[in-house]
Amino acid sequence: MQEQDQVELQEKEILDKITEVRQRLREVTEQRSALIDEVKVERRKRRELLDRRRELISELKKLREEKNKLFEELGELKERRNQLSSMLHEKINELKKYREQFKDDSLMRVSISSIQRRIQQLEWKQQTQVLSPHEENEIVRRIMELEELLEKAKEAKKLKTQFIAVKAELAKIRVELKDVNSRIRSIRENIGKLKERISALSSEVDELNKQIDVLTEDIDAKSRTIEDMSKERTELRSQLKVLNEQLRAIRMGEDARKVEELVEEKKKRIMEKMKRGERLTLEEMKILYGEL
Repeated sequence: MQEQDQVELQEKEILDKITEVRQRLREVTEQRSALIDEVKVERRKRRELLDRRRELISELKKLREEKNKLFEELGELKERRNQLSSMLHEKINELKKYREQFKDDSLMRVSISSIQRRIQQLEWKQQTQVLSPHEENEIVRRIMELEELLEKAKEAKKLKTQFIAVKAELAKIRVELKDVNSRIRSIRENIGKLKERISALSSEVDELNKQIDVLTEDIDAKSRTIEDMSKERTELRSQLKVLNEQLRAIRMGEDARKVEELVEEKKKRIMEKMKRGERLTLEEMKILYGEL
């Protein structure tokens, strides 16, 4: 009876251990499943963040290329502005020289056609009229004076034409210079806006990188935990297998013991029957002599 109690105690201990292991296996399985779901969600979130970062990086690349093109254009415009400024100073100096020559503007008011007509009149008079030597000399002298005045008037008209041309060139330079300065201001404004946009996107990329790093670390940590739990599940299943085998062995031993007790009891009754002189059956004889 003591041996039977000990067997029952062993069976109870194994059953308790099986219950404990199964409970732990269920807990580990549930926790592992929950972690797998969390990792799936975090991986999906990380993919979304990576896609967004990829879009931002692509946009940043385009913005930087656009900014570089604007810087190139700005450099060209600055060079053109320097050229125009130099040309402007040259033309202003030219105008100053012309104005110096125009201090006596009386020649500007002289009519070239009137002088030419007067010369022709004097030459006609010289050729068609009989003149005294004195009159001849006066006409020659007057013609020479008029011809000298004509040359000066022509030169003055030429200078005036050049002056007007230079003024027109100066005005044209000023218009272009104004346009160049306007374009420079516009490009600088655009560059400033691009820099602000680039800075904002760069900050967003930095923030995304931080979020991605945090998610990656969390995913890696949970993945390691899932791996550890998988190992623990394997170990728990192995323990269950061993415990079930132990339980099966105990129960098989118990069954064998009960069968043996039953046989012994039958043998005892058969022996008593023999003592009373009663006839035994074939089956009873097999039990008595151990054939069953």
